[in-house]
Formats: sequence, C-alpha cells, structure tokens
Amino acid sequence: MEQATTDAAYTLTFFNSLDKHTQTLTGWTEPKLKKALQNLLNNAYFETGRQHLLSGRRLQAMKYFFVALQKGTSFTKIKALVGLV
Repeated sequence: MEQATTDAAYTLTFFNSLDKHTQTLTGWTEPKLKKALQNLLNNAYFETGRQHLLSGRRLQAMKYFFVALQKGTSFTKIKALVGLV
C-alpha cells in the first residue's frame, strides 16, 4: 500500500513538473492521470486485502476490501465484495 501511495504522488508531481508541450505529448491530462492513479491505488487496496485473506487474517483483509468497495471501479467493487463473502 505504501508503495502504491508513494508511486502515485511521485507520478503526479513528475507530470506536473513537465512543461505543457511535453504533457500534451504524453497523451495524458492531469484529471485522467489522477483517475488512473486512483484506480491503481484502489486495486492495491483489494490486492492487500487478498494477501491478508490468503494469510488467514480475515479482519485485516476486511478493512482493505471495504476501502476498495467504497472507492473502486465497478470491477474492483465486485472483487472486493467477493472477498468480503
């Protein structure tokens, strides 16, 4: 989780440090990049929950699944819901 959070912050900072022309050449806009990074973070919450579940730590897993369920895309929400069951 910490790695995903740190990576997202670094990526956004790096993108914003680029000049406008270079930003345009990347094909990304700041809102699209923020959304993509948030999706990666939400998937990281699910994956962390899955790892806890596979290790037998169900209560810890549920915390991560709840975050993924609240914030994730439809697909991430479905995976998190299955993890909660």
